[in-house]
Amino acid sequence: MTFFFTQMRPMIDAGHLYLACPPLFRLTQGAKRVYCIDEAERDVHLEKGLGGKGKIDVSRFKGLGEMDAKDLKETTMDPASRTLIRVTIDEDEPGETAALVEQLMGKKTRISFPVYSGEREVRGGVGCLRDKREANTPLSLLPELLLACI
Repeated sequence: MTFFFTQMRPMIDAGHLYLACPPLFRLTQGAKRVYCIDEAERDVHLEKGLGGKGKIDVSRFKGLGEMDAKDLKETTMDPASRTLIRVTIDEDEPGETAALVEQLMGKKTRISFPVYSGEREVRGGVGCLRDKREANTPLSLLPELLLACI
């Protein structure tokens, strides 16, 4: 995200940058397999069942690195079944997003440490790292938090 923002900003402004959204859960019951994007969808499938035999096995993906190539191809890469999120930048004040990107992803770690540790709020606390619970987010999720703030 940082690369596209700093080096290819016109691509974002034109609406040509998308993120593939992998599922969070895989439910398996016998030979039946269903992928769920969130907890609500998972709960619906757990209530009604999958139509297979036996107990429903629930697997949670924490990232793309945990998915088998078959799962990745079936859910995130297949144009017929994937979910895409268009990347947009909504700035209340000009330069606000650039400052946030520099603060969170820049080379000066001294500037970003208070944000990662939860000592400082970003954008007045809207959408990012407002309290200590969110401050414990793994560093691998910080680009996603950054996207949520943009």
